[in-house]
Amino acid sequence: MIVSDAIKKVALNMSLINGIGMSPYSDDQVQNYLSNAHDMIVAKWVWPELVSTVIRTLDGTTGKVTVGFTIADGITDYKQIKHVYSDAIYRELPLVSGTANPLLQTFLVGYSILNIKDDPNKQFLIKIQPPTTVGQIAVVANLKADFSDPNTTIPVDDLLHIWIATWMWAEDDATNPGQAEKYLNLWQDRAKDIRSNVNVGPFALNPFNGPNQTWWEYGYPT
Repeated sequence: MIVSDAIKKVALNMSLINGIGMSPYSDDQVQNYLSNAHDMIVAKWVWPELVSTVIRTLDGTTGKVTVGFTIADGITDYKQIKHVYSDAIYRELPLVSGTANPLLQTFLVGYSILNIKDDPNKQFLIKIQPPTTVGQIAVVANLKADFSDPNTTIPVDDLLHIWIATWMWAEDDATNPGQAEKYLNLWQDRAKDIRSNVNVGPFALNPFNGPNQTWWEYGYPT
C-alpha cells in the first residue's frame, strides 16, 4: 500500500466516528500522522526490511569515525541505530551508561551517544569508548521511508501505520475516547503479532533468540 491510499484508509476510519464537533483535517495532517507513526515504529523496534549496515573506520583518537553518516547512508538520527559491532569483538558493543565516571579510564569497549555540542550537525552520532580504539565498526540501523511522497510504499505493515495514525487523530479530536482506545488496542496487538512472527524467522528481532548458530559461536557443535 502506498501513502496516498493509507491517507484514505485513515480518513475512512475516522468517518465512522460521530461527526458532531469534529475538527476538519487535511490530507497533509493525515500524512503527518502516518509519518509520525513511522518514526515511532522505526525507533522502537528492529525490522528486517528496514535494516541497513554501514561500515566505518575509527580515527583512533576521538572515538569517532573518520567519515560521518550522510543522508545517502540513510542514518540521520542516533535513534535509528540498533546495533554497533567492532571488528575485534564478536558480540555487539554495549551502550555505555551515562552514569559512568568520566574521570576514570575504562577498558570496556562500548559506544556512547554524542551530545549536541560535540556533534552539532548530527554527522557522527556516536563515539567508541575508549576513544583510542582502532579498526572498523559496523553500524546496524533502521532506515526510514519518505512519507512526504504520496507514492511511497509503506514498509513493515500498512495496517500498523494506519491504526497508529488513526489513534493519533482520534486522540487529537477527543470527541470519542472509546474510538481512540479501540485503535490504541488494535495497533498494540498488531505490533505484538508482527514482532512475534518476525522473531521466529531466520532474522530474529532478538538476534540471540533465532535458530541455532554454527558451533564456533558457542564453543560446541550443534
